[in-house]
Amino acid sequence: MSFYKTGITSPDISLNVDVDTIGTAATRASKRPTGSGGGTAVAHSVDATGDITNAHLGGAASLSGNSITIATSINLFGDKEERKAEFERLSATYRLSGGDEGSKDFPEPDLKLHNSDFSKATLIKNISLIP
Repeated sequence: MSFYKTGITSPDISLNVDVDTIGTAATRASKRPTGSGGGTAVAHSVDATGDITNAHLGGAASLSGNSITIATSINLFGDKEERKAEFERLSATYRLSGGDEGSKDFPEPDLKLHNSDFSKATLIKNISLIP
């Protein structure tokens, strides 16, 4: 798991997600207390790129001790070999800013999954928020 230091007084922690794909994508970010299930949606992409731009997640006081889980669902097209090649090329960069660490990039997902014919892919990133 990745970590980001929010501090305790920062008023505005923000998230950016840049998904690199030629497929169509949708991304949702959720916060949850570290070590628990469930969660609350805090940001989502607004178009088929899967990108999230400068989403306000909240202040450090409300985020510390939580984890952010960012999940991207991607639809791939073309024949199976083209879809497989695009799956291998898929990448995403995650950036948190506004906390004690300033702007910090997380350059790849933790999990990269596909279905049997490579028509669907999922990228998942977990970031623990610490004071």
